Amino acid sequence: MTKRRKDTDYLFLSARIRAMERRLLTAQRLEQLLTAPSVEACAQLLSEWGYAPVHDEPSLQAALSAQREAVFADVSRFMPEAEVLDVFRLKYDYHNIKTLLKAPQDAERLLIDAGTVPAETMQKKHAENGGWDFLPADMAAAADEAQRVLAETGSARSSDCILDRAYFARLEKLAADSHIPYLQDYVRAMIDAANLRSLIRTQRLGLDAGFLREVLFPGGSVTPEAIRAGSGSGAAALWRGTAFAREAELGDEAAKGGSLTVFEKACDDAVLRAAGAARRRRSGRRCVPCCPAGWPVCRRRRSGKGCVSNMYKIAVIGDRDSVLGFRALGLDVFPTEDTDAGRRTLHRLAQEDYAVIYITEQLAQQLTAEIARYKDAPLPAVILIPGKTGSLGIAGAALHDAVERAVGADIS
Repeated sequence: MTKRRKDTDYLFLSARIRAMERRLLTAQRLEQLLTAPSVEACAQLLSEWGYAPVHDEPSLQAALSAQREAVFADVSRFMPEAEVLDVFRLKYDYHNIKTLLKAPQDAERLLIDAGTVPAETMQKKHAENGGWDFLPADMAAAADEAQRVLAETGSARSSDCILDRAYFARLEKLAADSHIPYLQDYVRAMIDAANLRSLIRTQRLGLDAGFLREVLFPGGSVTPEAIRAGSGSGAAALWRGTAFAREAELGDEAAKGGSLTVFEKACDDAVLRAAGAARRRRSGRRCVPCCPAGWPVCRRRRSGKGCVSNMYKIAVIGDRDSVLGFRALGLDVFPTEDTDAGRRTLHRLAQEDYAVIYITEQLAQQLTAEIARYKDAPLPAVILIPGKTGSLGIAGAALHDAVERAVGADIS
């Protein structure tokens, strides 16, 4: 993953994800679920948002799992570099390994098919010979060692730590190879959260230094050696000046008997903040293709010495009856039948973060000169679509002309 990508390599994917985001569980939607008066009301909300029918806890988990798997499958089809997406999929591989090691009898219920190795494949191949040689080398080595330690000691904690260490090591390498600062920050945040949690649990439960040595991982803002040496001074002193400064203060309170729930949630929120940082990020002199936790793609927009990464969007312009249905797909719609209003809308959207602008043929035939201005521009792509009364043949003719210009001959 050493090739430097151009901004436009992620153009379609960014626009596609922007459309998909409308159907995901946002903070606002989660709040709606939490305040719903009944399970039936929650099920109704999820159904409206495109989830499978929900009747009970198992069906809820199944619906969420199906949606997650669908998102990964959709994104992976258009991802220029699969390794970037692997940063977000690997945790499911290691979850599935832990499940097959510790709870094989519940595998059908607990396995999550969102990793880099299909869950069914992992279960079937492991069942054939009890080994892991079908996995990538580093993952297989960790799985073999975790299996051996679990068999010899019966310690699920030690087995899990072996897998977690391999998981974080792989994440670090993927992030480093990507040359994407955001990915590196995100992985660092995940390791910080894991190490901070381990320190607080060790202190709260009064466990010895041997436990702490086993559960700390390299790659965070604070090294494992520094954490062990400074654990007596408190987490706040160790993480002062880092992105986890506030979470460390809450951890110190939890270690003394405060709320572990508040502390754990704060750690989760800190990792989510790191994930969300990609939605708008200063990246110095060079734009970098950001990653799918925030689903952005860089668009060069001058801001001092650097640039700001923005999410590309998709718009639809035309009469109300023709365009409103696209809103359900997550696209931004701009209903208008007035030529002047359509002209103004087109030019305004072209100056904003819209990579694709669909225009109904009925409106487009009144905006021929305006659309021609963007024919050879890299952005936005102006695409004609039939309106409610059917096709006028303009879109097909425009596509024919574009192909002819591209190949230098009439291929019809």
